[in-house]
Amino acid sequence: MKSRTKSVKTPGKAGCLDYRLLLMAGLYLLALLAAPAIAAPQVAASIKPLQLIAAAITDGVSEARLVLGNNQDPHHASLRPSDRKILAQADVVLWIGPMLELPLVEPLGDISNKVLAAQDMDHIILRDVDGNLDPHVWLDTRNARQIAAGLSQTLQQLDPANSQRYEANLQSFQTALDKLDSSIVQNFASLKSQPWTVYHNAFRYFAEQFELTTPLAPVEGANNQAGIRSIIALRDNIQQQQITCMLTEPDMNHGELQTLLGAANLRIVTADVMGYAIESGADAYPLLIQNFASTLAGCLQNSPGL
Repeated sequence: MKSRTKSVKTPGKAGCLDYRLLLMAGLYLLALLAAPAIAAPQVAASIKPLQLIAAAITDGVSEARLVLGNNQDPHHASLRPSDRKILAQADVVLWIGPMLELPLVEPLGDISNKVLAAQDMDHIILRDVDGNLDPHVWLDTRNARQIAAGLSQTLQQLDPANSQRYEANLQSFQTALDKLDSSIVQNFASLKSQPWTVYHNAFRYFAEQFELTTPLAPVEGANNQAGIRSIIALRDNIQQQQITCMLTEPDMNHGELQTLLGAANLRIVTADVMGYAIESGADAYPLLIQNFASTLAGCLQNSPGL
């Protein structure tokens, strides 16, 4: 009986080459998966409005972190260990400047190569208050554009791999602000001449950008407290001009103000210029300005003559 031997085909040169190429491709893919991804630059913003602007630029790449939270006054903040850790871990720190966040001067001095100061950026509009700079620069959307552009340029230099995304985010942000500005101009067309008052004039940038009547205020400087003479003068002016709209920041007691000013018809409305209740995101800064504009417009619409 004849024995049968089963023949085994061995791969030829072409088959060996294909196998080796597949093996090399597989090993290369595994190496890519195992290699640590290069992290995008980390942005830290000193205050919430700057975080909201930064969020529009870093959208889809990273999340901007906040240094001073809702319960911290930028003028007098005491940095916690967690705040200092955020600063230490950041590749870029965005702040207004010493005219607002004075407590940050010392820690930022140690990382000055990472710092972007809004007050020093090109084309930023700065308002003067009794010889001092008004720090509420973000309430002018033209300033927000410059801050966003400065941050985008810095991030493109630090992170070329995502440069197109940063540039696209900047263009989207600019477009959103163009639409917002047009809407605000229309909404205030019949309200520009209406008188209004404030306790602390933190709203100067918005009023001047959209050509509103300058509000009466007993407190002009950023850190000054109103004296009895300025309060009496404000009370008299409110009565004489029949002003019925007053804007305050969230920490003011409306009942005490009503008693202090003796104006029963005065409608006191809280305006959140810091965006404390707004979640950070690409559309957050336009929402901050839209909310403020709606609050002020609603207050002015109850003024005499409307």
